[in-house]
Amino acid sequence: MNSPPVDTGGHGTHVASIAGGNFVKNAMIVGKFNYTTSRMAPRAHLAIYKTNFTLVDNLKSYDQAMIDGVNIINYSISVEPTDNFYNDEAAFSRYKATEKGISVSVSAGNRGNPKSLSHSAPWLTMVGASWPDRRLATAPTQFNSSIFHPIVYPGANNKRETLGCWNGSLNNIDVKDKTVLGWAGNDNIGKGRVVLAAGGAAMILMGPIKNTRNDKHVLPVLHVNSNDANKILNYYNSPGGSPPNASIIFKGQVSGGRPALTIAPTSSRGPSQTNGGILKPNVIAPGYEILAASIVKGGPFSNYFKYDKVN
Repeated sequence: MNSPPVDTGGHGTHVASIAGGNFVKNAMIVGKFNYTTSRMAPRAHLAIYKTNFTLVDNLKSYDQAMIDGVNIINYSISVEPTDNFYNDEAAFSRYKATEKGISVSVSAGNRGNPKSLSHSAPWLTMVGASWPDRRLATAPTQFNSSIFHPIVYPGANNKRETLGCWNGSLNNIDVKDKTVLGWAGNDNIGKGRVVLAAGGAAMILMGPIKNTRNDKHVLPVLHVNSNDANKILNYYNSPGGSPPNASIIFKGQVSGGRPALTIAPTSSRGPSQTNGGILKPNVIAPGYEILAASIVKGGPFSNYFKYDKVN
């Protein structure tokens, strides 16, 4: 390959910084909550190989890793679930590595369906992705107080567009500086963009919470399940008293979420289509809510992550 060994996609940097790297103090999330982070092996030395996702480049990277004397090889690139061992460079290249006493781990893949596993060779340690028990959490701490934002429910007209905060649905509704109630769907981040563009201050998403993923919203958002949504709507529709209002308080990282550990919805599942029914993946490990390195600034806020460029 002729391109320089510089990460332009971000995946390699992110994965490498999870595997190895020293302790980092005051790692920030949303510029407010500071943590001390560490990698899986803080004192490990990393050898990182960039390929162009071609068979030849991948084979060269495996051979070079063995020449360089590495102890562990990680390969976080998937192949087709129907690929036989001789079509999977990880399978036949890393068989040679295992013969040399090198531990080899591969990703299960991100297809999320049964029979969708990548790299099913029995001599490879296949790792699936799970949700940890921690998450970035928000909570409505108080309703019906004049110091908080008024609540508005565009979906009170029972139109699909306003129920889901679709693009353009709030053009004729006054949501400026208010907390908007809307029903969750496929593009919850997009709903937040609609609310923000209309002048909304925050959003409460209502409806089933399919998993524990923390979306990178563009304004303060609280996602509640259907039971809590009904309680909020009852409060909103209750007669008399002060106009309905609420506050969303960001609580930072909280632990103890259940169920955990759970298989992430995107993680590929067995059984394997190529290895005769050998149980895969071998292990699961947290694959979401991981604070790690990025090649660019990310998130909706300029201070979403502490960002230091290393020359």
